[in-house]
Parts: sequence; structure tokens; C-alpha cells
Amino acid sequence: MRSNALWLSSPARTVIELASLASLDELVVLIDQLVREPRPELENRWEPFVHLAEWKKMAADFHGRGAKKLRGATELARVGSDSPPETKLRLAIMRAGLPEPDLQIDLPVRGWRRPSADLGYKELLIAVHYDGGSHREREQQQRDNWRDNAFSAEGWRNLHCNSRDLAGGFRDTCARLERLINEQRQRLGAELRRRPA
Repeated sequence: MRSNALWLSSPARTVIELASLASLDELVVLIDQLVREPRPELENRWEPFVHLAEWKKMAADFHGRGAKKLRGATELARVGSDSPPETKLRLAIMRAGLPEPDLQIDLPVRGWRRPSADLGYKELLIAVHYDGGSHREREQQQRDNWRDNAFSAEGWRNLHCNSRDLAGGFRDTCARLERLINEQRQRLGAELRRRPA
């Protein structure tokens, strides 16, 4: 890829070049960022850096150092993680033996703006939110309160986590989520469907 007079590595090629250096989780974070749907109003781009199907082919065709790890990370990658902590949270949930969550859940309500959860379980009405540093800002807190109230009004349970949970590997978050899943299964009599990889 060329920028003015310089030749640069593409984002996808850079991740491939990091395959032998990065950990499995670091690669999953990077791949999730490559394949996620951008928010044009914030990023001034309308397409992912690479579509997941195209990325899978690139990873399968790579045979250099770290190729096996890269393919393993590709299997764990998903479209829908908007931030590295969201990816790390999803991986922690799965490693804790909990069902794989849905990503970027939009609540179907009337109005110009739809409340959205980072991840959760539609069948069990559980919304999980990772509150990064920007969530301490007053305006963002107001939007978060509006979102939480919208989910609650529809019978959903909200679970929040933050950088302290991230630093602890989301162990406490996963324990709270497991209790919440069991409570919601009993309350709603619902089971989770198996999600395709």
C-alpha cells in the first residue's frame, strides 16, 4: 500500500507480520479490529479494513512463523467487538465455560437512536457493557443512563464492567455473569441457542 511517496504495510499485512511475536489473545484483538464494522460518523470510513471471509483466506494462505497461532486466532475472531477490552471480555467469558455472547445488541425501540449493548444474550435479556475511560465523561454517562433505562424498561438485566475488571482478567465479571445467566434461565424458562463460529 502506498501513502504519498512511502510504501506502507496494510493493516491486514501488519497483523500477519506480527503472528510470530504477538500472543494468541493479542492476535484475536487485532483481527477483531481488522474485521469490525466501522462507525462512519466517528471514523470517516465505511468498510472494515478487511472482510472476515477475505481475512480467513489470507490467514489460511500464510505459512510463515506463527501461522498456526494466526489460524487459531482467526477461529476466535468475530465481527462486532468494537474495542480491545470487548474482545478480551468475550474471550474471558468463553474460557470461563459460559456460552458465547451475541455482539453489539441493538434494542429495537422507537426513535432515531437505538440503545446498544457491547455484548450479551438476547434470549436471556442480558446486556453486558464495558465502560472504558470515556464513560466517566458527563455526556457519556447521560447516554449510558438512557441506554440502561431503555434496556431495563424492556425487561433486560444490565451488567457493567470496567478497567478494574479487565486488570483482573474479568474473573469477577464472569462469576457475576454466570449467576445472572442462571437467574435469567430460571426466570424466563429460556435456553441459549448454540452460536455458529
